[in-house]
Amino acid sequence: MTVQVRVVLSLLVAAGTLFGPCARGTAQSFVEFPAGGQRGVGAAGLTTGPDGNLWFVGGDQVGRITPAGDVTLFSIPTRNSATYDITVGADDNLWFVERRGVGRITPEGTITEFAIPDPPGCGACCDNCYAPQGITSGPDGNLWYVSSYRNTVGRITPTGTVTEFPAAYWNLHDITSGPDGNLWFTEYYGKPGDEEGTAIGRITPAGTITDFPVSGRPLRITAGPDGNLWFVGDVGVARMTPTGTVTELSFPTMSHADDITAGPDGNLWVRACGVRYCPDAGDAGMIARITPTGTITEFPLPDPSCGYQGGITAGPDGNIWFPYHSGLMALNLSGTAAVCAPTPASGCRTARHNLLVVKANLARHEDKLSWRWSGGQSTSEIEFGDPPNTTGYALCMYTGSPETLLTEIDVPAGGNWRSASTTRFSYKSEWRNANVLKLLLRASDRSRAKIKAVVGWNTLSEDQRPHCPRLPSPGNIPLPVTMQLVNSTNSTCWEAVYDAADVIRNDAEYFKARSVVR
Repeated sequence: MTVQVRVVLSLLVAAGTLFGPCARGTAQSFVEFPAGGQRGVGAAGLTTGPDGNLWFVGGDQVGRITPAGDVTLFSIPTRNSATYDITVGADDNLWFVERRGVGRITPEGTITEFAIPDPPGCGACCDNCYAPQGITSGPDGNLWYVSSYRNTVGRITPTGTVTEFPAAYWNLHDITSGPDGNLWFTEYYGKPGDEEGTAIGRITPAGTITDFPVSGRPLRITAGPDGNLWFVGDVGVARMTPTGTVTELSFPTMSHADDITAGPDGNLWVRACGVRYCPDAGDAGMIARITPTGTITEFPLPDPSCGYQGGITAGPDGNIWFPYHSGLMALNLSGTAAVCAPTPASGCRTARHNLLVVKANLARHEDKLSWRWSGGQSTSEIEFGDPPNTTGYALCMYTGSPETLLTEIDVPAGGNWRSASTTRFSYKSEWRNANVLKLLLRASDRSRAKIKAVVGWNTLSEDQRPHCPRLPSPGNIPLPVTMQLVNSTNSTCWEAVYDAADVIRNDAEYFKARSVVR
C-alpha cells in the first residue's frame, strides 16, 4: 500500500504573556503525513533507517515512509503484536519490540520474530505487563531492550540468542547507548522497599548494572551531542553526566514530556503532551528544542490537542519527525529561527531613536509588544541575509542586572517573508485567537537602517490561567531592558538598551521607554 499526502501548515505562536514562565513564543512550519495505518492506531516508535527512509511501528504493522511522503506498510505475522519501539541494528536491519518478543525487518520488508522467555508464573499478565518497551543497538553489535514490569534488561544477538539481566527497579521503559560504551535505561517506578523511588540505570555490555536514583519519573532517554545523557518524563527534562550528576531544567510552559532525541542541528528535541499551555490554558501537544547549555524554545503543534503521544527522531531529510494522530509529522528545521543567548550578545548595532512599548489591554484580554529601532547604523541588504529562503531571526528581551533572557520570539525563514524591494523585507504571520507577528527590516548605508517589530496576542483572564501572570506589579519590570534582534545565518544583531532615565511609564498595564543615542 502506498500513500502520498502533504499538508503544509505555517503558524505563529506567542505562548502566554510577555512576562513570567509562559513568556516564550515561536514560529515554525510543520508537514503532516497520513501514514495509512490501521484505523485508530498511530505510530508508536520511529527511527531513520539505513536505506535513507524513516521507519515506524504501530499496532501489528511496520511502516516505511520516504522523505517525500510515500508510505509502505508491512504486516507482522503475529496478531495483536502491539509494537512499541524500533531501532537500526549493526546488521543494517531494523529491529523492533512487540508484546511477547523482538522482531527484525530487512529494508526490503522481510520480517523475522524472536520470542523472549516468559517469567515464571506470569499467567495472563504475560501479554501486557511484561512486554518489552524500548530497544537500541549496543556498542557490542547486539540489540538491547528493556521490559516494563518484567524488570529486566535484555540482550539479543543478530541471530536471536537472548540473555536477560534482572534490574532492581520496576517498569523499565527505554534504553540507549551512552557515550561511555555502556547502555543507559530508565527505571520508571519503584523497587521493593522503595515503591516511590526512580532511577536511571547503567548496564555494561557484560551485564553489570549500576543505578543512579533521580527525582520524578524518567520515561525516555537519549545520548546528547554534549557527551551526556538526556532524559524526560514527569520530571520534565534532565541532563545526566556519565558519572551520574543530574541537572534538571524547567520548560517555559510544559511539565511533562514523552520522548527526546538528538537533532541534526546539535540540539535536543522533545515531544510533549498533556501539558498546560498558555493562552489556551488547556492540554496541548508541543515540540521543544533544547540547546546543550539548556536554552529551551517551545513549538506548539498546529492542532492544540495532543494528537498522539509517541516518539520523536531526527529524519533522513534533516528534519524532526514524530507521530501525530494516525500519521506522522515533520518539523521543518530549514526554517528554524535564530536562538536567543541566555545573556545579551555583544557588538550589536545601535540606532539613534529607539521606542519600546509593552501594553496589556485588561478589558479585551490582549497583550502587545512594539519595538521601533530607527536611524540605525549602516546595514546592507546582504547583512540582512535571505529571509524568504534561509535566514531566520530571534527577537530577544533581556531584563535586570545581571541581564537575563525574559522573552524570545522566533521568526523562521520561509514563505511568510516578502521582499518589498532590494532593501526592504517584511514578515507577517497570524494564528488563531488573533495572535500576530510583524517584522520590518530596512537596509541603509547612510545610518538610516530601520527595524520595526510588533507582537500581539489574545490572553485569558487572570483566574483562567493563574500560572501565567499577565504583567508584573507596577514598576516591577527589572531595569535595564535590552531588546535585540539576532540573525541566524551571520549572527549580526541590532539592539536598544533602556535604563531608568529612558522609562516613561512602567506599571501593571503599560511599559513605555524611549532612548536616544547621540
